[in-house]
Amino acid sequence: MRNIFQKGNFTHSVFLLMSSTALSQFVAMLTMPILTRLYKPEDFGLLAVYGSIFSLLLIIASIRYELAVPLPKKDEDAANLLVLSLTIVLCFSILTIPAVYLLGDGVIRWVGAPALKPYLWLLSLSLLGAGSYQALSYWAIRKKDFTRIAQTKVSQSLGRTLSQVGLGFLHVGPIGLLLGLVAGQSLGFGTLGIMAVKNDKEAFKRISFERMRLVAYRYRRFPLISGSSGIINTIGLELQPLFMSAFYGPRVLGWFSLGEQVIGVPMSLLGVAVSQVYYGEASRLARESVEELKKLFSQTVKKLFMIGCIPITLLGIKGPWLFALVFGDIWQQAGVYTQLLTLLFVIKFVAIPLSCTLEILERQDLKFYWDIGRLGILLGVFTLARTFGWSDWLFVLSYSVVMSISYGILLILSYMVIKSAKTLHLDEK
Repeated sequence: MRNIFQKGNFTHSVFLLMSSTALSQFVAMLTMPILTRLYKPEDFGLLAVYGSIFSLLLIIASIRYELAVPLPKKDEDAANLLVLSLTIVLCFSILTIPAVYLLGDGVIRWVGAPALKPYLWLLSLSLLGAGSYQALSYWAIRKKDFTRIAQTKVSQSLGRTLSQVGLGFLHVGPIGLLLGLVAGQSLGFGTLGIMAVKNDKEAFKRISFERMRLVAYRYRRFPLISGSSGIINTIGLELQPLFMSAFYGPRVLGWFSLGEQVIGVPMSLLGVAVSQVYYGEASRLARESVEELKKLFSQTVKKLFMIGCIPITLLGIKGPWLFALVFGDIWQQAGVYTQLLTLLFVIKFVAIPLSCTLEILERQDLKFYWDIGRLGILLGVFTLARTFGWSDWLFVLSYSVVMSISYGILLILSYMVIKSAKTLHLDEK
């Protein structure tokens, strides 16, 4: 308890972000039974397709330069990295507008979701808001301003939830879910931006095109390797809902996406909270003591496993009954999918927050190879499902097994890199 309430240490920072995430998800979970009665499974399926397309674009919106913001010793270099990231996000968001006009029809026909066509214009707004927030959150991580991050996470969750419920009562259809998603993604970046400039004026006064060029070259491994790895990683994650929509239709995808929201999203957000604090602390330890970094890694693995195991196992045992009771009989199938995904959720919850170790120790190449391997295995599952006409439950079970194995390998890779690492020296000339 003393560690939790002692400001500035690792445990306090994790607790702060986890508690804000828990509050956000508590509000979201309270309203989920309302949303499942205001929207159809097909509407949730369209939301999942939109979210997958958006995620594929977001990963390249700033070409991963935001990941380097916590690393420089000098604030002026970090500020130039931040502004570089924000500039790239703005340009990419603008370019999305003609791209949607030219390619949108072909994409939605391929995924079997023609009802999504009128809403693709929202992608540009989503990318601008979420991309800016993502870049600014790494500046807050650098400054260990976890209180501000926690506040914005709560506002994002509330904005999304209240928008979706309010529009649902107006019976506007799937656009209610989509507009709520855009609101949740965008809220908070203004607050983080104002506080960054207000608290670190001197660093932002030293921004110049020449300095941005220098830091862009210094951290070129992030767009060249992390960017490529991130694209492949996101493709591996987001192809699943796109293929499920194409193979089985938005209704089946809607059931699957609800299962992921109920169990996957809360656990994922808790993992993100841990990851953000771990990233800041591990970046410091990588410069000072690899042995301490190894201890931090092992301790975090144990804590994540303890946190994630109990709720995931409960839903795995009673999933169908709970889903039918809470969300309505039409959603019982979502509980069946949840049972099949239990093992994956546990392993993923532990491995994902700690995978940033590869970024910190500048071993993005290993993450890149892992992403390629996972994508190859995943495409193999898709091919088999299509060739042999697998049922939806067999597809979900196969997906769960191969992804569980791949995330287990990622966790092992992260630990092995720490064991073979030396203390980093990140001085810039």
